[in-house]
Amino acid sequence: MKRFFLISISFRLVLLVAASALFLSYLSLFVNPVRFSLPAFFGLFFIPIAGLNLLLLVLALLRRSRSVLIPLVALMPSLLFLDSYVHLGQQQVDEIVGTQPLRLMTYNVGRFAAAKDPLTRRECQQRILDDIRQSDPDVVCLQEFYISDTSRLNTILGDYPYKYKHLFRLKNGAWFGNLTVSRYPILDRGRISFKGSTNLSIWSDIQLATQVVRVYNCHLESFNISFTSMIQKLGGGGDDFSEELGHLQSKMTQSNLRRVEQVNVVLQHIGQSSYPALVCGDLNDTPMSYTYWHLSRGRKDTFEKAGEYLSGTYAAFWPLLRIDYVLVPENFYVLHHRTPRLPWSDHYPVITDLSIYP
Repeated sequence: MKRFFLISISFRLVLLVAASALFLSYLSLFVNPVRFSLPAFFGLFFIPIAGLNLLLLVLALLRRSRSVLIPLVALMPSLLFLDSYVHLGQQQVDEIVGTQPLRLMTYNVGRFAAAKDPLTRRECQQRILDDIRQSDPDVVCLQEFYISDTSRLNTILGDYPYKYKHLFRLKNGAWFGNLTVSRYPILDRGRISFKGSTNLSIWSDIQLATQVVRVYNCHLESFNISFTSMIQKLGGGGDDFSEELGHLQSKMTQSNLRRVEQVNVVLQHIGQSSYPALVCGDLNDTPMSYTYWHLSRGRKDTFEKAGEYLSGTYAAFWPLLRIDYVLVPENFYVLHHRTPRLPWSDHYPVITDLSIYP
């Protein structure tokens, strides 16, 4: 009898801990990491934490435990966020008569050095360029674009006469950074630099047939974590485990704080523009994050409107992590959204078809 009582208390304690972790992940949307960083950590792992609570709910039902309400109540708010992670079927929307069609692609190309297969940079670059041509977007926003000689830009992306880039010089003499190319004229352009970081956002005012739109090509602060090294050290136990866990938490906290600052700068810049703003790129944060919540307010997330099935964009942890987005004004129609699982980068491209009122 005493043993049964201890098992019951222990199970209830596990339920409470898992439920608390899930509630902290919900708080990550509303609590600024500058003030309290713990919810941001749990928000990053929302999917596995929600999965754990779902498993515990099933176990509680099988045990006919009176504690079944703990995971049930904890999981109920997660229904509000399902659209950000999964769609059971693609929404089909026909092009609206009298609107301007626009196909946009955003793609973190990983400096053409992150392919699953052992390819040279030039080979990887060619694969990605071939896929871009096949997808046939009107505007392409690339992050971590790499090129050894910038004079080659007109050759490798000759289908796009209008370009804007901001690249940083590497020690080997090559260049990397953000690049936006367009079939439509770029009337004005500029960059938004982030203090103490090579991450940045570039913007381009693009003249469509009927109006001008401003496209923000963003690459926000990454976690700068080697997951392979982390797993090896965490598996070592003892001092290695404690040291790596502390190092991991410190890096995640710093990157969260930087992204909050960077999003605030981007939002301030958007507020000064008279043109409708499309925000896309590698935001390095999940839909359960303070930065995403603020950047997407008043905008449509194209996956939520026209995505299909699973939303992951980061290849190493597919389908758990969606960190690449296209966010558009509320009055834009989202016709299609897809994320082809291409093996040429550690990110998958995001391609969306829009219909824009003049």
